[in-house]
Amino acid sequence: MGRINLAPIIISVLSVVSRLASGAQIPGVTPPSPPSLERQVEIFFGNDFLGRGGDIDDFRTQQLAVIAALDDRWSVLVEHSILTLEKPEQGVPGRLDQLAGSLSYRLIDTEHSSGASVLEVGGGFRYSGELAGARIQNGFHQLINSSIKDMPYVDTDRVDATVWVRLDRHGTLKRDVSIPLLGSDWQLGYWGRAASLVTSDGQWDTNLGLMGVASKGGFQAWIGAQADWREGYDRDNVQRETAEFEDGAGLVLGFRYGPLIIETEQNFDNDSAYGHISLVSSGQRINNHEFGVQLGLTMPDVYVNAQGRWSLCESMNCAGKFQKTALVDVLYGKPAFGSSVTHFVATTQLSLGMEFAARPVAGLSWLETYAAIGAGWRSERLEGEGELAAERSAAVDRFGLAGGAGLRFGASEPRDAWSFLLQIGVNGWLPTSSGTVVFAGQPETLQSPELALQFGALLRFF
Repeated sequence: MGRINLAPIIISVLSVVSRLASGAQIPGVTPPSPPSLERQVEIFFGNDFLGRGGDIDDFRTQQLAVIAALDDRWSVLVEHSILTLEKPEQGVPGRLDQLAGSLSYRLIDTEHSSGASVLEVGGGFRYSGELAGARIQNGFHQLINSSIKDMPYVDTDRVDATVWVRLDRHGTLKRDVSIPLLGSDWQLGYWGRAASLVTSDGQWDTNLGLMGVASKGGFQAWIGAQADWREGYDRDNVQRETAEFEDGAGLVLGFRYGPLIIETEQNFDNDSAYGHISLVSSGQRINNHEFGVQLGLTMPDVYVNAQGRWSLCESMNCAGKFQKTALVDVLYGKPAFGSSVTHFVATTQLSLGMEFAARPVAGLSWLETYAAIGAGWRSERLEGEGELAAERSAAVDRFGLAGGAGLRFGASEPRDAWSFLLQIGVNGWLPTSSGTVVFAGQPETLQSPELALQFGALLRFF
């Protein structure tokens, strides 16, 4: 036999790969789950900073979704995307937000000894317009000390119907594999996934992917290829260039450890890439513990908050329906002042409170409701950006009421020492009064009542 020259083949493959692009999750479609992971609730956060990074902060720059299973077959999704075009190839800079919602049903959901198959269909809506994306993006950029993005919204403002289909197929190729330096008992398999969505505006999104997967216990890692097609996005410049950027194919890398999923799609001929972090609850039972630490992020006013917690059940009677917990909460952020891109409110808040939590639905040991009320102190000060970067106002300090309410979902196997929960809710602040400061020569009012969505995670222990 003659010797096979692989060099031309390798060069051809690399030349194709070098022209490939990477796409974000199709907005409005349930994202795929790693093999063997049962999803009860998922909080999905996508951002271009989770890719390879670089100088480009454009296109679908942020994507947040919540997915919840209503039963074994039905699921619901709500998703918000921020699209920006700071450096257009043609035309002027602009931005656009998208809000998508859908209800879906699994026509096929089968498992067998070597794998599983899922065929899911769904339908819903996709709104394109202005929906606090600039406020969210710039508030988040203030937290990570990134640049402020000042682009006008394009004229698009419409709601379209969506219909979509999604297929997942995974299987086992080899069991009890030993991997050098990583040990034995690994399982090797494959993961194929596909999705396609059409809108009443004539838009069409399709995604195909094939990955090799290595699994051991609660850990999984995968690598493979993904291709995306985007058609019909000609209504405005922002959607058109975002679709062009997401159209193509690329390399997919990802891993899962327990409830945490991290995946990135890498772009080889551009300075930008895209990735996402997800936290998933598979419906694990919630246990009570003595202490807790909680981390959260709020929107559209972007704050990060940390909370210390300890149970009051030893000193107060918790034998009834409600669990009682004392709270110490610290909050920090620098959200935009109104719709301004030059005025930001540097905010620090400290509060003490009490929480009441319960599991209200019989048989759903993984679901918990909570409500908290307390009092605290908050300081607000205006700080400038851009042409007002040197400006600072006096601080307005007030006492007030703080509180929150929402849902929690068990996301770890029941253990005696600790448990991990996801949280979705609302946080509120009610100051005793407002205050006026002078900023850039103008009087401005600070300390107004506030309500924001919160997404977070809670670790309970001992």
